[in-house]
Amino acid sequence: MSNFTFNFAQADAVLDDVARINQRINQALDELENNVERNLDAWESEEVKTIYQDTKRRWDQSAKQMNAFLERARLTLTSVSDNYGATERNNAARWS
Repeated sequence: MSNFTFNFAQADAVLDDVARINQRINQALDELENNVERNLDAWESEEVKTIYQDTKRRWDQSAKQMNAFLERARLTLTSVSDNYGATERNNAARWS
């Protein structure tokens, strides 16, 4: 039989890292967008502006999807951690 272990401290650290990474990604995207938007009026070609807007729309959609994936991963790990904790408490209660 294999022995499995679960490190709650490590899981909590990963959860914190995921939240921090997600926040940093959002901040970087906001900063990038602000920089581009400030200079967008200086762009002379309407065609280039249209291409930028179309590309930005796809980029934003992908960024939202990435955030959703990170959030789903965070929720899954939270659930795994909670379930391991509940199982350990239930097993400990059986022996006490």
